[in-house]
Amino acid sequence: MQAAGENLADGRVDNQERLKTYGKHIHNEAIRLRKMIEKLLDVAKADVGETLIEPKVVCPASLVKQYINEHRSYIEEKGFTLETSIQKDISPTKLDIESFDAIISNLVENSIKYSWKDKYIHISLYESNGEITLRVEDHGRGISKKAMKHIFEKFYRAEDTLKAKTKGHGLGLSIVKNLVELNGGTIRVESEENKGTVFLVSFPIIEEAETEAVEEPDFAAELPGNIQLT
Repeated sequence: MQAAGENLADGRVDNQERLKTYGKHIHNEAIRLRKMIEKLLDVAKADVGETLIEPKVVCPASLVKQYINEHRSYIEEKGFTLETSIQKDISPTKLDIESFDAIISNLVENSIKYSWKDKYIHISLYESNGEITLRVEDHGRGISKKAMKHIFEKFYRAEDTLKAKTKGHGLGLSIVKNLVELNGGTIRVESEENKGTVFLVSFPIIEEAETEAVEEPDFAAELPGNIQLT
């Protein structure tokens, strides 16, 4: 960002294509820097016990549909095939809506970041054994058995940072695990190198006595035709 800014500030760049390139670079790097700072702040808050959540009775299917509605075009523009499946009549659960959005966003971003050849993501939601499970699957590079033990640690990266093909600081999955546990859930991962990864995030179904006021997100309730119900 500094180098690009200096090239613009000296007034010698008058080619429109170069101006556009520098502008796009500064914009993209500013977004990446903002996200990094937000993640660092989230980690710092968690470390001192200041992560504030507001759990509400919610319909998890509605939250997943909202995420898909808002992000499908972004994912597909990255060259990915996105498949979705949501089980019918999913029971309510209790969690913080912003936490859930951060959880699914980080998991999908992780899939995008580590999928270079077979660009495929499958987001699904289902209910089983008293739990609601969000499943995010990709066909990316996968995770080695050695790395599996550390992927939820802060600042851990499975790649050699000097040789890494992807940019990052090893905070996304640490934040996901922290938010999942703050909301009373569990997270597990299944992966095979060069074949892909599946993250499974589960939250308990709430008791019937608590289901009276279900918090719905502010968006059209109708399912788009390309979300599959199972």
